[in-house]
Amino acid sequence: MNDIHYVYKITNLKNNKIYIGVRTHPNPNKDEYMGSGTCIQKVIEIEGIDNFKKEINPSIQYMRGS
Repeated sequence: MNDIHYVYKITNLKNNKIYIGVRTHPNPNKDEYMGSGTCIQKVIEIEGIDNFKKEINPSIQYMRGS
């Protein structure tokens, strides 16, 4: 399966702060990844994953061959 590069946005539902990232995964819609930055990981740990929403930008995706 080919990997897809995509841009995602994670929103903190408590304060509307956002985190923008880029990721490569075969199926972006099933990817549970929520960022690797120290700040985003720490705040998710403190506030809980249910207080965050991940959105994938469908207009900024491209495939990389296998």
